[in-house]
Amino acid sequence: MQRRGIANDYGTALYNWDNALNTLQGSYVQELYKFQVPSSRIGAESENISKILGDQLRAHLRAHVDTEHTICSLQKKIALQYNYTIGSLEMYHQRAAAIPPNMRNNPNMVSMLTEAKADFDSKVAELNRMKQQVDDLSKQTVAAN
Repeated sequence: MQRRGIANDYGTALYNWDNALNTLQGSYVQELYKFQVPSSRIGAESENISKILGDQLRAHLRAHVDTEHTICSLQKKIALQYNYTIGSLEMYHQRAAAIPPNMRNNPNMVSMLTEAKADFDSKVAELNRMKQQVDDLSKQTVAAN
């Protein structure tokens, strides 16, 4: 169960990261209000940030933010896949523990465990594929900067 908690915490952190990326402009404006910056200045700053995030000259910044969104989205999928993988592992162990010692060589029991192991292996393979995708994208991002 602790592994699930870790995966859930990881997913929550990724959600918060994604939310921060999506609310960048709003967060900046909120901070300006906290510091009691005049409304006219806040309006100008908000316009400036909109220009920066949309300006062709700043396309590399937008591309970087978009890449961060993509990586974050993939990381959230990895967190979910991690939970699926843990569930599959737990199911395998539950099935194995439920087989009485005198039935362990029964072909039906062996088949059931073989299927559960194959399910687990496929989930691990998918998890590794997804992680590799994030690693490749992260390397591309570093190389582009």
